[in-house]
Amino acid sequence: MSSITWPEAAYHLVVAVAIIVVGYVLGKLLKRAVSYTIYRVGGDEWLLKLAVGRAIVRAGYAPSEFFGRLAAWLTYIGLTLLALNYLGRSLAIEDFYSTTQLAIMYFTAFLKALVIMLIGFILIDAFVGYVYKSSELKREDRFVLAPVAEYLRIIFYIVVIVFALAQGGIHVEVLSNLLTPVIWGLTIIIVIVVVGGFVERILSEKRTLQREGQ
Repeated sequence: MSSITWPEAAYHLVVAVAIIVVGYVLGKLLKRAVSYTIYRVGGDEWLLKLAVGRAIVRAGYAPSEFFGRLAAWLTYIGLTLLALNYLGRSLAIEDFYSTTQLAIMYFTAFLKALVIMLIGFILIDAFVGYVYKSSELKREDRFVLAPVAEYLRIIFYIVVIVFALAQGGIHVEVLSNLLTPVIWGLTIIIVIVVVGGFVERILSEKRTLQREGQ
């Protein structure tokens, strides 16, 4: 910092502030563009059919508004980090520059994981919703299949989360080891539920036949 004059420092500060302002304006524009696009293509109604969309509504937002706000805040944070990084590099403040570099790296990893998880969750919910609404399934079969569908939803959620974290640069070996007994526990529970459903169905049919025989 000692080799940089005050006019140069002021110039770099102005540039950093300009980057933040551009980020703010860009975030506002992205918010409107994303919200408008999702709303116009019917994304609100479609997402309400999915667990992700219903969770967003329970949080007090329409899906289009939520994703618009998300895009805006990610833009704000990203451009602010870039501005701070530029300031640290231009003013030769090594510790500050290294910190912002690390923050940008973590932010990029978080952004990558977030995109993977959002897309993965939406695809999983769409698949499970299709299973529930399949016209080829009888009502009795849906009763038995519902626990299986929810089991698959949870398993796929876990797979997507682990994959997203791995793509974000986070070591997931310990997490995978911790999740193994959880997955086995869920498997045992789902087997009990499905078998119980079949047994209940058989007993119900027997009781019906006995009443008809009387």
